[in-house]
Amino acid sequence: MSSDRVDQLRAKLADLRGPSRVGPLMELTQELVNRHWQIGPGRPEGLPLLNEAIGTAEEAYGYFDAKDPWRRQMAAQLGTLIGARHLAHGSPEADRVRAIALLEDGLGMPQLPPAVQIMCRLTLGQLCLITSTRALSGVNLASMTAGTALPATAEADVDRAIRCFREVLDGPAVSAEGRHAAESLLTMADALRTIVVALRGGPSMQTINKLMDAVKVFQRFHEEQSARAGRGFGTGVLSLYDAERLAGADPLDRPVMMMDVKPAPPKPRPKPVPMPPADDRVEAMRSRLRDLVAHGFDLFAAIERLLAPGAARPPVDEVDEVVALATAVVDSGRADRTDNLLYALGLLLRARTAGSPANRPDVDDAADHLLRAAGSSSPAPPDVLRIMHNLAAALDRLQPGAEVTDRLTATLAGV
Repeated sequence: MSSDRVDQLRAKLADLRGPSRVGPLMELTQELVNRHWQIGPGRPEGLPLLNEAIGTAEEAYGYFDAKDPWRRQMAAQLGTLIGARHLAHGSPEADRVRAIALLEDGLGMPQLPPAVQIMCRLTLGQLCLITSTRALSGVNLASMTAGTALPATAEADVDRAIRCFREVLDGPAVSAEGRHAAESLLTMADALRTIVVALRGGPSMQTINKLMDAVKVFQRFHEEQSARAGRGFGTGVLSLYDAERLAGADPLDRPVMMMDVKPAPPKPRPKPVPMPPADDRVEAMRSRLRDLVAHGFDLFAAIERLLAPGAARPPVDEVDEVVALATAVVDSGRADRTDNLLYALGLLLRARTAGSPANRPDVDDAADHLLRAAGSSSPAPPDVLRIMHNLAAALDRLQPGAEVTDRLTATLAGV
């Protein structure tokens, strides 16, 4: 994040009043949140950034009319930020309650982007679990004395969390990182449900073995998360808020403000400007993506230069924008062979970044999208085939044993 850009946005907002502030507020929120994830969720020095981001998001949210459908998308994104403050920083219970209400409202919007849906459900599920996990943490479960410590809504909360995590796993657009988080959390939630039910009704000889197995799962999860976070479990930090994972995640996989639409101002609206059709927005992002990679040259020649041995690495901010744009185009459901190829290229460039913790997931995802491009029904031109092989070889060098070249050859043979 550029601190100059943050200062510029703050200065710009100082001269604006009313709905004209929405665009800069959303952009400033995104800058602040990205910086918060780079520092690491749960770290004290990142909390002021998250607090400011929540404040700017709150203001932007307030400018949307109650009947405006985009208000619900804003509710979803604001809910993830407030939920992150509660889960990662141990903020007051009022944050948990408000975040749940906002997330439930946002998830009621059928057109919510897939990446936002996944983050909402993972956050909501954890917020539903956190009071029970805190009540049980540190308790000698073998003594069976924790039943009275559980919140009255424990069973309903755990059931809602389980539904959230299963909905993530059943969704078509879940990433490797999202699947990992949902699977881990679902395992813990299932174990927690066994514990809650047993403690409520009193353990019997028929349930004691299941209860003890569930206790082991719960305690192992507790210990793993505490060790990973490098601190105690008191703040309720679960796998979704692992600092290393989120610092290396796609920008669209973090709880940031989506900038794909320009929000309409609230009433009065004498001459409302219609939203551009979805197809136009995708085409605009696709055009920007190609321009960003080509820099005025032929697109495929530019890609070959980027893949050449010893080629200079593009700026990190530029690579992040390539990945974000390619992600948005692919998630639109209208991606073509070149879109998938550019997504794979962007992930490769990001994985090459020195010290990036996203190396292995990026290589795996890049290989998947390269194979999607190779599996297109129409034959690829010779220059595109050459680029595919060069990209596969680069991925194999970056991740020995990935066998991307062999998989590519097999895919092309079947086309």
